[in-house]
Formats: sequence, C-alpha cells, structure tokens
Amino acid sequence: MYHIIAKAPLKSYFEVFNLPLTFTYMMNAYLVFGAVALILIYWPYRLFLRPIFNLFKKQKAMQRIVQEGMPIEGEVVASQYFGAPHSNGTRKIRITVAFNNFVGTRIQEKFRFFDTQPQQNRYEVGKNVKLFLSDETIGGKKVTLAGGQPKINVKFIAIFLSLFTVVAYCIYTFVIQPIWLRGEQDLDTTILLFDQPTAALLVMIYGSVITFVFLLFRFLGAAMGMKSNWGDFKYHGKQATASITHYAKTGMRINDNPQVKFDITFTTDNGQTVSSSVKKVIDELEIGRIHEMKHIDVLYLPDNPQKVQLTEGALHTSTVSMPKILDGVFRLLVFIFSGVVLGMVLGSILS
Repeated sequence: MYHIIAKAPLKSYFEVFNLPLTFTYMMNAYLVFGAVALILIYWPYRLFLRPIFNLFKKQKAMQRIVQEGMPIEGEVVASQYFGAPHSNGTRKIRITVAFNNFVGTRIQEKFRFFDTQPQQNRYEVGKNVKLFLSDETIGGKKVTLAGGQPKINVKFIAIFLSLFTVVAYCIYTFVIQPIWLRGEQDLDTTILLFDQPTAALLVMIYGSVITFVFLLFRFLGAAMGMKSNWGDFKYHGKQATASITHYAKTGMRINDNPQVKFDITFTTDNGQTVSSSVKKVIDELEIGRIHEMKHIDVLYLPDNPQKVQLTEGALHTSTVSMPKILDGVFRLLVFIFSGVVLGMVLGSILS
C-alpha cells in the first residue's frame, strides 16, 4: 500500500507573521499595483516630457544667472565646430573658456551652443568673451555665456510631445482600459487583479537590490576621490601646490588603473600649513614612476582648508567620467527591472 504524502505549501512572508489572509491579498495587490502605476507614469515622463521641461528650465536658469550674476571676462582656450552650417548660417560649436573664480583661481568651463555668426570668428582661441557668474547655483549652473540664451526648438518640442501622446494612447488603449474592464470598472476589484505573490516578492527583492546598488554607486563615486560638493571647490576654492609626504595604493582599480592615496602638506595664502590627503587614479603605465611625483596641485576652501580636492586638470579622466557611467548603469538597471515587472504582471492579467 502506498501512502500519498502532501507537502505543505511554503508559507508566505505574511503567513509567517500570522497576518489575516485578506490583509495578505490586499498588501500584495497594492504593492504590485503601486509598482506598475509608478512605472507607467515615470518612464513616459522621463523619456518624453522631462527633456522639454529641462529645456525651459535651462532657459530660465540662464536668464536668472544673467540678471543676478556678476559680469566677468574669460578667454577662449579651446574651440571646435561640429557639422556643416545650417541653412540659416548657424553652426554648432563647443568652446572651453578660462576665467577666475570667486577667489581668483583660474578655472575652465565648457559651453556648447549654436554660433549665429560663425564667419566673424568670435570664438577663436585667444579671444575674450563675456560671462556671468552667479554665487548661487541656479539650475545646476553658476556661469553662463553672455548672449548664449538657449533657443527653444519648436520642432524638438513637437516631436517629443507627439511621442508622448502616442505612448500615452497605447498605454491607455492596450493596458489601462482592458484592465479596468476586467475589474468590472470598480477600483477595488481592479486592484485585486494585481494580487500576485510572485510579482510582489519580485518587487520587494528588486527594490532592495536597486536601493543597494544606488548606495553602492554613491559610495564608489566618493571613494574615487570626486567630492559630491565639487562645485564648491571649483568656484570658491584656492589653488595650492602641495608636497607629497607619503603615498600608498588603496586597493581600488578604476578602468584597470590603480587608485593611490597621497598624504600631502601645503601652505595657504595666510601662511597656515595644512596636512591632508587626496586620492588619485594613476595610469597603469605610469605607476612605476610614481616615486618621481613630489608635488600635486590641489584646491582648498579658504574658510576650511582641511577640505581638499584635486584640481580638475589633475583628476584622471576616468574619475570625471565614472559618475556619469555609474548613473547610466543605474538607470539601465531600473529600466530592466521595470520591464520585467511589467511583463510579468500585465502578462498574467491580460492573458
């Protein structure tokens, strides 16, 4: 005689804590429903509406900098045109301008815009240009080029609005309306359609992973030696040549190049001797000559000289670009997570 032994189903995380079954269903449903709603709202906004808002935000920020900032002069140290001239004669250009920050340190800023009169060679290397410098960060910027107001591209706005309209129509027609009808046009019944324990568990796991990755990337950005308040050093920092007293590898490698921690000493403008440390990524081919490094250029804050940052020229290119790369990777992970959750939930409800 054979005995059939039925295995007890694995308890859910709600049953472990003896939560009511109705509460379990509702928590699953609300969690999954909230995640799906957030995804359907966020990505159309992020991809199609935010670029338009940023365009107007940038224009307003530049207008405020011109109104509230102080006029200064800068020198063009690099200039490059891109592409052929447009039918109206304008041409896209990128220039690098050197100017003094608020405490007299020479810094550089890049500008990309359309030159309306390229035949006049106004932005050749060595030419002086007028800038406006604001003590307050406005729209993520402190400096703008005089006469460099961004032009509102009507065609650009029309294209993105059209894409947003098409995507919104498709979401409503093929997702929202069918789900609403399956839920008998009742909100509570519709939300209960999202009662999917597997999807709820996936949302919590992915949410935890995304949070961990976000914190990890923030830590990596700080560990690479790029301070989060880099703008304070750039616009308010004094430059000094520091003597290297000791160096050692940190054990971190960025783009297969080792990071080195330097113990340094330097003297401020008022004669104060400061001891501090900075981290710098060294090319693998140059690591053998690191003992030849005796000095390094740094920026310090006059009101707190213990806070030190490498000058922009001394930073390794990977240190400058890595935060943007990490940000792109993070957004890609969130996008993949969104696609997996949407595919699982909508496939189950609409199939």
